[in-house]
Amino acid sequence: RAMFNRYEFLQWTIIDILPVNDKRCIHICDSRGKIKGCDEYSNCVITDITFNEEGKIICLSDYFKDTAVFCKK
Repeated sequence: RAMFNRYEFLQWTIIDILPVNDKRCIHICDSRGKIKGCDEYSNCVITDITFNEEGKIICLSDYFKDTAVFCKK
C-alpha cells in the first residue's frame, strides 16, 4: 500500500514471462504511471522472481530501464 500512496495511477502491461527454472522466472512489463506532483511516465521493468517449494515469493528484484523518473521532484 505504501507504494500506491505515491502514485496518482500506476499500470503494468505484461510483455513476457520467461522461466529460468522450476522456482525462478523473469517478468518483463511496460510500466506507466504518475507519481503525485510529477509528470506521467512510461518505463520498462524487468523483475527477477524466485519462489520457495510452496510457490511463495522469497526473492523479488526489480530493474528499471530509466530510473530518472524516481529522481524528479
